[in-house]
Amino acid sequence: MPLTPEELAKLVNDYRTETEDGHARLRTDFRTYHDQTELTLVLMRDGLNTVRGRVDLMERTPQDVAKLHFSSRIVVAIVAVTGSLMITAIGVSNRVTGRIDALSARMEEQSRLQDERNVRAEKSIDALTRQMELLKYEQQRLREDVTGKGAKR
Repeated sequence: MPLTPEELAKLVNDYRTETEDGHARLRTDFRTYHDQTELTLVLMRDGLNTVRGRVDLMERTPQDVAKLHFSSRIVVAIVAVTGSLMITAIGVSNRVTGRIDALSARMEEQSRLQDERNVRAEKSIDALTRQMELLKYEQQRLREDVTGKGAKR
């Protein structure tokens, strides 16, 4: 069923009114959002400037350690951490000292054993040297007996 020109004009007019209302709402929302965003940016910039000023002031001002105040919880935590670190350091030191002592004892034992081996080796070499000398004398005597040079007749 075709629309009459009046109905078509009313329909177009309704669409235009609806569209204009939507655009007006959009422009209002955009302006509100833009204004809020701009306000947020201004506030953030002001806050950043304030923080920068405080940081600059802190950098220029020497720190006075006497003004530091710790709560009792922090003091207890510091003492506990320091104590546990000291106990751990003592334990590690004892373990290292124990290992060094054990290694030193092993080295001394090895040195003693090596000294004993050296003494035995020297005795063996001395005995071999004496045997060689005796063999030399025997060989010389045998040579003299065979050649007859040393015999008295």
